[in-house]
Amino acid sequence: IVAVIALMAGSVRWQSRSVPIDPLGTTVASCGFFAGIAFIASPAMTGQPLAGVLILDNALIGYLMPAAFAFAAAAWARQNQPQALIARIYGTAAILGALAYIVTEVRRTFVGPDLFSADIGAGELYAYSAAILLYGVALLALGFRIGSRDLRLASLGIVTLAICKAFLVDMSGLEGLLRALSFIGLGGSLVAIGLAYQRVLRRGSETSNSPS
Repeated sequence: IVAVIALMAGSVRWQSRSVPIDPLGTTVASCGFFAGIAFIASPAMTGQPLAGVLILDNALIGYLMPAAFAFAAAAWARQNQPQALIARIYGTAAILGALAYIVTEVRRTFVGPDLFSADIGAGELYAYSAAILLYGVALLALGFRIGSRDLRLASLGIVTLAICKAFLVDMSGLEGLLRALSFIGLGGSLVAIGLAYQRVLRRGSETSNSPS
């Protein structure tokens, strides 16, 4: 991704005609390359335990670092490329990479470096819901902070994923207090998200109605 950013930046700055660069093609190729590497080197494919300590392990290099580069590429493309699709592709890669890292670290927290050494327990099942929901809320806050509509839409997608998991998985996989906490947390987060959107819409309405 770093090499692709350099090529795209050089193409914009110097407007080189001798080495034509297709920004959209290089974007798809770079994201596809890293997605393929992440899949091939994932514990699910290799069967190897994660090396390193919790948080600072292989998943950091395989998922979170490429996600950080993709996020930087999305920010760069948003400022320098006329095609909005380029920034959205990088942004999608960043969001999915970070999500893969979060899910992997939740799994490691419960079972250790060998991710396939035990079945998923009720506590772990609840932790996935909480982590995905918090991730969605964090994306929403970041979207409001930097004024990115795409990030806010992405956050709604992540929250929707948490909702689907709560109703399709937690409903049958959790019992008693954990099931109640899962739905209470989900409901509270949805109310908070609704209030946040109402506040933003109210501010937008006040701004548009204010005298110039």
